[in-house]
Amino acid sequence: MATQFAPLTPHKLKDELLTHPLMLSIGSLSLSTFMSRSIYGMIDWRPVLICVASDILAIGMDHYFDQEPMQLYALKTSNSEMTAIFKQAKVLLFSSAALLLFALAVSPPWTWLMVTIFFGPAFIWDFKLLIFGGKRQQKKTQQSDEKPVKKAFSIKRIPGMKAVLIGIIRGCGTFAIVNSILARSLPIASSSPSIWNPTQIIIWSTINRACHAVMADVRDFHEDWEKQVPTIPVLLKSVFRTKVLLSAIHLLTTILYSYNPYIVFASLYATVLVWFLNENSPRGLYRLSFHSQTLTALLYGGKLEIDSFSGYRIYPSKGRLFVRGDNKIFRFATSKNESLFLQRKNPRKIAWTQVYRRMHKKGITEEVAKKRSRRTVKHQRGIVGADLAAIAARRNQTAAIRAQQRTSAIQKAKAEKKAKEDKKEKTTKPRAPVSSAPRVSKQQMKGGKGGR
Repeated sequence: MATQFAPLTPHKLKDELLTHPLMLSIGSLSLSTFMSRSIYGMIDWRPVLICVASDILAIGMDHYFDQEPMQLYALKTSNSEMTAIFKQAKVLLFSSAALLLFALAVSPPWTWLMVTIFFGPAFIWDFKLLIFGGKRQQKKTQQSDEKPVKKAFSIKRIPGMKAVLIGIIRGCGTFAIVNSILARSLPIASSSPSIWNPTQIIIWSTINRACHAVMADVRDFHEDWEKQVPTIPVLLKSVFRTKVLLSAIHLLTTILYSYNPYIVFASLYATVLVWFLNENSPRGLYRLSFHSQTLTALLYGGKLEIDSFSGYRIYPSKGRLFVRGDNKIFRFATSKNESLFLQRKNPRKIAWTQVYRRMHKKGITEEVAKKRSRRTVKHQRGIVGADLAAIAARRNQTAAIRAQQRTSAIQKAKAEKKAKEDKKEKTTKPRAPVSSAPRVSKQQMKGGKGGR
């Protein structure tokens, strides 16, 4: 059955032909900039412009040819507003093509090959490459008055190819273009930070962009189901199954790159949006899902560099990069710092550098040490003759029991004292009587000196 044609409003038509391609090209802008900076340590305008212009061309052409019935409707009804929107879309496509050719003209020949390999299929995404019809179908149509229906082959009709193709183009293709321009001038190993490496970025970008393409198919699930477009949600026959699959992929990515906080943040952000959005959510919210890597690029792009000569900060998109013959990289905030470095000036002898100020203790304020307040922590422990259990038992005793124990202890002490006194009286001996005779010393008994 042929579906009835439902014309779009001018606002929705403008969103399809102009706003949507421009918004999605921001993702290519951020990803190409992020790859250039994280892998090679610098940003070149050529790969960025090639990726952005190619993205606008691929998405814009796809949407422009999809809205061909709307263009005929606008011409038939003489709708000037819709006709103006189609003219603006043509200007956008032609200007993007001109910028793409200009960027390719100043790029190496290797870049032309990369654009042809990775972005070529996107340009012919919905074109009818092969048209064929079966003999049986032609015989049936000859008997009736109907015209023979010929089947058209296009990349769009390959099951699940949309998400895979978008992931490869925006993951592998973006890196291939950046690498083809910057690989000869800058080394990868010496300039990339330890948290990033090319293989990691390629795998993560491919998975991330493919999952976001599947989320766009979730939004168009009912429309694709009616037209029998073989997207992944249509093949799985359920939006819920698609969300479970996407959550599992994002969780696996988080576990695989758990040491990288940027990838963990982007994966968790995408997982939340997978369950927050559904087929009835507005299109603007789905753009948030597409820009999870854009947020990562902004967070990483906010990282400050340090001037190799002066020691001052270099803010994003500022400064100069110098690569020495031994592949060592130096960053400078201004051309003055670079000139002094190339003149082999010693920053320790120049008064305005951070090294000089640090050596001469300029501008250093003493940090006030925080007073440490010692808290007395009470620890209960046993003493000699009483363990913790006995102490706790005595603490829990009532006053009556304590009085009774005190009375019994006093009586026991009195009884013991009386028994000791009685025993002492029995064991004491009577004293011998003292004689009244005068005492004679031993010398007197032996006789004194005068006795001889």
